[in-house]
Amino acid sequence: MRSELLRVHWAGGLEVAALVCLSWVSQVAGQRVDVPRRARTPEWSSTDTQGIFFKDAFEDGLRGTRPAHFGTPSTGRSVPGRSAEDGAPEASTFAWSRLVSATSLEDQIKLERIELDQAIRQPAHFAAGGHRQARRQFLMLATWFAVVHEYDGTVRWKADAAAARDRFRTAGQAAHVGSLAAVQVAEAARDDLAQLIRGGSLESAGEPADQDWSQIADRGVLMNQLEVSFDQVLLPGTAQTNAFRSEGESVRRHAELTAVVAEILTREGMEDADNDDYVDFCRQIQTAAGKVGRAIESQDAAAAREATAGIHRSCTGCHE
Repeated sequence: MRSELLRVHWAGGLEVAALVCLSWVSQVAGQRVDVPRRARTPEWSSTDTQGIFFKDAFEDGLRGTRPAHFGTPSTGRSVPGRSAEDGAPEASTFAWSRLVSATSLEDQIKLERIELDQAIRQPAHFAAGGHRQARRQFLMLATWFAVVHEYDGTVRWKADAAAARDRFRTAGQAAHVGSLAAVQVAEAARDDLAQLIRGGSLESAGEPADQDWSQIADRGVLMNQLEVSFDQVLLPGTAQTNAFRSEGESVRRHAELTAVVAEILTREGMEDADNDDYVDFCRQIQTAAGKVGRAIESQDAAAAREATAGIHRSCTGCHE
């Protein structure tokens, strides 16, 4: 019996050795011991995993561009975001993805809708001052969709971006007053935005206009966006370590949006874009905003505070 156990052990079959011992003991005791049976292999049907796993991971689940070794190298860095629609034109060679991720653009557009709903919830509210808020939201939506139109990576709504840009710009211009006609235009544009977010598309009203930033972006509204990002998110989000950790994603998004706004302010045709000092301040803001984003990546709260202070210094210097 000992030789039998040694052979089994040296063969690496400890489980088999245990069964041999069990069998030997049962023979000595004159008792019958049943060897445990293993569980049967489970059988699955196609409906058992329905709704749990993606039917096609590339189509439904994965976000962003594929690594370069899987195909043609991408331009710019790989960023999170959903695939661009087939046939969407690449309208610019500027690498917006260096400044802002597709996810930040998508999230901001969705958040603009929430603000817009509050401004247009009732005609009386719209007429009493809500139209001014709606105007800001529509003009910023036009700006974000203009960036989507030129975006060098994959991003949602790219095929509809030019049409959305023009539609929201028109709605923003109409909302300079709180008239009944203006609220009707605003409600129709709000419904268009909701349709896009739900996954629909916009009916084209003709060939979209060429991208002219001086006709799309409003400097006063852009400056307001910088102020909101700084006062409401960047400054409080980097002031203390706890806030920095809990608000990191929001801080990252607003830092990226700040860099985008600083870039737009320097585009041809924008007011003071031909002033070297003004452009230099915009570049300083853009650089500092990029440092905030990198500080989020490295979880360096001190660096994030210093970079946020740099944004403030550049804004103050420009105003002075």
